[in-house]
Amino acid sequence: MPYEDQYGRTCGFLNIEEDENTGVFKRRYFLLDSNTNKLHYFKDNPINLNSQSHNPVWEIELQKVSKVSDARKLRPKVDFCFVVNFAGQRYFLQAEDQTDMNKWIDVLNNASKIIVPKSEAQKQEAMEWHYGDLTQASYRTQVAGGVVCKIAQETNPDELSGSADSDDNVSGRGTPACHLAAHKSGYAVKQGAVRKSWKRRFFVLTDQGISYYQSEQSLSPIRTIPKNNLLEVKKSIATHLDRDNLFEIITSKRTFYVQADSPTDMSSWIDAIQKLLRTIKCEERKSMQDGSNKTPNYDMEVVYPKGQWGGATSPDQQGKGAKNSNLLKKIWLFR
Repeated sequence: MPYEDQYGRTCGFLNIEEDENTGVFKRRYFLLDSNTNKLHYFKDNPINLNSQSHNPVWEIELQKVSKVSDARKLRPKVDFCFVVNFAGQRYFLQAEDQTDMNKWIDVLNNASKIIVPKSEAQKQEAMEWHYGDLTQASYRTQVAGGVVCKIAQETNPDELSGSADSDDNVSGRGTPACHLAAHKSGYAVKQGAVRKSWKRRFFVLTDQGISYYQSEQSLSPIRTIPKNNLLEVKKSIATHLDRDNLFEIITSKRTFYVQADSPTDMSSWIDAIQKLLRTIKCEERKSMQDGSNKTPNYDMEVVYPKGQWGGATSPDQQGKGAKNSNLLKKIWLFR
């Protein structure tokens, strides 16, 4: 369990895979120094080391750490494993238990955050020019005369794949997305079809299908996936391993990758969509059964080549003379 020493530094023991992909983890003593903004590790607690071994085995600058996250999907055989992404490299660490792992992840992520001073933020804001509402829309950036110009996009560039399966009238124009009668609704992050960028959208699940909007106050959806196009929904395992709480909505035309905010939220979305799929299958099964129970009522007549018409409804009801005749064929007409 990490602890703070008398100097306010976060310390503790962790196992580290010093050579990537070897699977060999060694126990080392880690020290997070917020004053120098560096993470060091030693072979043992520096108090127990002699002067010759007092120097750290390895150290990294925290501003170069891009992300610290749970790595049990990448190292399924290593319990309580997490990864530090640093300058294009990955360092895998192993904690003693779940609580220890979560504590280290939070401490390292908080220490590696880049905080812009208020004066710098105000200076940067003064050098920017905005057009349109950038909070609810994507935007493009241009530089004119040394000024950064951010212009809101009217359309969404990641949705240029066509809207053959969209139906704006399904979810009702004129009503904010958050006020629609829905089985489930909420924010999630989805991957675009063309640029493969990830954007936060407001999803709404109704009896007609799944729609997603720019925000909960949007009046019309970016796209609606009709329920008849839905094939399957499942947790994503083999793709995008760096994204947690990811699930797939598989349709007849493409697969939508959606990232929920939490494991509970992901399970809730999967259960709600699967319930809709079961309802669709029950409706199809009932429709087929109703169609098979209807017995057609056909009237039959016998037509003779010589133009003689018989009133019998089957050959057995015809007289013996008709059976012994030299007629070459009988044509049955159904109406």
